[in-house]
Amino acid sequence: MSIHVWDYVIKWGLARNPELFSDPTSYSRNDFNTLKNTLQQCIPFIKFHNLTSKDFSKKVLPYKKILPKDLYNELLDDFLNDDRKPIKKPTTNVEKFEENGINSKIITTQRAELISKWINGQKSTDELEISYNFKLLYRESVDGFDRFKKFHEICDN
Repeated sequence: MSIHVWDYVIKWGLARNPELFSDPTSYSRNDFNTLKNTLQQCIPFIKFHNLTSKDFSKKVLPYKKILPKDLYNELLDDFLNDDRKPIKKPTTNVEKFEENGINSKIITTQRAELISKWINGQKSTDELEISYNFKLLYRESVDGFDRFKKFHEICDN
């Protein structure tokens, strides 16, 4: 699942910078810096340690210049270890959301994790310590189009 997140983040970054080619082997230093500046807020949310060595090698290494140096060195050390297996951490509510798909146009998996960190008083770069179970309370297309009245009826208290 993490490799799909990485793929989409790269696609999003390229879409935000249409002057960049999809092949990073042709990038200049400025091209990498442009992509790095675009994606710097997204990188902390990618679970690189859950990738296979093959995915890391084929999909992440070509973009190594956009990763923070300390993260890149840590990942390189992990992925060069032949005995390495993807780290399976206990499933958090955010990961359960990710598996089931957050069916919202407003709250994404990354935003749910960020909101959880805000509730915990953590920085956005911190590892999530406690996760929360987010529950969809109101959907206009399901609950009706009388927005304010129905919303308050369902969500108040």
